[in-house]
Parts: sequence; C-alpha cells; structure tokens
Amino acid sequence: GELDRASLGRFASNASQQKPYDVELFRGIAMECIRRHHMLECEASLSPPVVQEILVAFGRVRFIEPEAIEALLLRATSLFDANPLEQYILDFALCSPTVSHTGNARPAQTFSLRTLNAMCQALCFLQAQPDNEFFNDVADLTIFCFQRGGTGLEAFIGDYTDALTKAASVFVRANIQRRDYFEALREVALQRKDILGEDGLKRLWQVLSQQRQSEAKAERQRLGPQPRRRGAMGRAVVQQEQRQAQTPRSERARLHRVSLAAAAAAEDRVAAA
Repeated sequence: GELDRASLGRFASNASQQKPYDVELFRGIAMECIRRHHMLECEASLSPPVVQEILVAFGRVRFIEPEAIEALLLRATSLFDANPLEQYILDFALCSPTVSHTGNARPAQTFSLRTLNAMCQALCFLQAQPDNEFFNDVADLTIFCFQRGGTGLEAFIGDYTDALTKAASVFVRANIQRRDYFEALREVALQRKDILGEDGLKRLWQVLSQQRQSEAKAERQRLGPQPRRRGAMGRAVVQQEQRQAQTPRSERARLHRVSLAAAAAAEDRVAAA
C-alpha cells in the first residue's frame, strides 16, 4: 500500500544513511514526490517536515533529479503561506491533516527556522549555484516571523545559538546577498543575548563578519570593469545574457494549488450529480 507521508519522509532519511546509497530506490522516491505534487490535496500530500526530510536526504547523498527537486521547492513555497508562528497549519486546504485511528484530525506542523536552514543547506549540496529565488523566499519568511514576534517566535527559532548561526552561515555559503536578512538575524540576537550568551554571540558575529567581507567583495566586482573577452574583431565586452522573465515560484505554487482545488471541486460536483 501507499506509505503515509511521515513514513515516506523517514524512509528517505533512512535510505540516505546507507552506504553506498541505492540509486534506484532514490529514483522511486523522486517519482513519488512528483506524483504527490500533482495529486489533489489529501492526507498523503507532503507536509513541511516531510519536504524538509526528503530534501535533506537528497542532499546527503547528492541525488540530483531536477523535476523532483523543483516539485519539492514548489510544495515548500506553497506551504510558506502558512504562518510559522502558529506552529500548526489549520488551513486544511493548504495542507491536509492526518487523521488518527480515533478520527481526530492532526494538523501538519509549520516550518521552523531549523527546517528552513536544513533545506537551504541541502540545496548547497544539490546545486552548483544555489537557488536564489528559494533563498530569498526563505529570507522573506524569516524576516516576517522576526518582525511579527509574539509567543510563537520562541518555537519558530528553537535553539537560538544553533539556529541563528546556521541561518547566517548557510546564506554566506550560498553567497546570497540579503543585507536585511543578516541585519534581522543580528537584531534578534541582540534582543536575546541573555539566551545566546557571550560564546553564542561570538559565533554569530564571526559568521556575520564573513558576510560583510563577501558583500564588500561583491560590491567591488559590481563597480569594477565588466569582464572582457577576445572576439573575432578584437576585444569585446562580455554581455550578460538576459534571462527570460519567469513567473515567480511563489505565484506558480499558488496557481498550482488553485488548479488542484478546482479539480477537487469538479470531482465533488460529478460525484454529487
């Protein structure tokens, strides 16, 4: 029978710890991710913790299947519409709950800073140039949570020293230049320096120092002369390719969700007829 979503996540995680890992097994997991991405929203649809587990499993063994990775990123981005400060997704149209043997609905957990960090870390292993769009969506969500604050912020962050330091270091590793994101991390750290302590702050400041150096280097490159190449008619300025404008992943995720909801409604009308 079909694995429930939690079992699928554990299965992928356990499989990634086998050496050598089973390529065919991971291809099967990838195909299952794609299949569930196109299913109507139901108990089997991937929840935030499961998306994170599978992406981390792919990253651990460096398993690259672009269609499956994009399906996971689209699902994650769709689930970003749930407020992480609420800890559970109560909008069942966004993510179906599981149902216990007693018939009680169990809502899916939202993303935490730890799970966001883990997904970004996985992308660093899976992509030569980490997905800027996904990192920026993560940054926007994290800043939103920091600015909103409240009682849910403690659960979202968890271990302050570990979560804040990893949140900064994974963006530095991916060379993502988001000054507002790093500033938000710094402000939260200063507000909770009683929790981080001197050693925790020192660790974070070291990473933020690396970020400032990286930002300064990027600025020097931006202001410097454009790279040149020797062409048929002598030296010519290298023109950067203009990327074709694409619909943002956040919008594509919402459109996909709307499309699935419309299909579900159509099925219900047919069943009621």
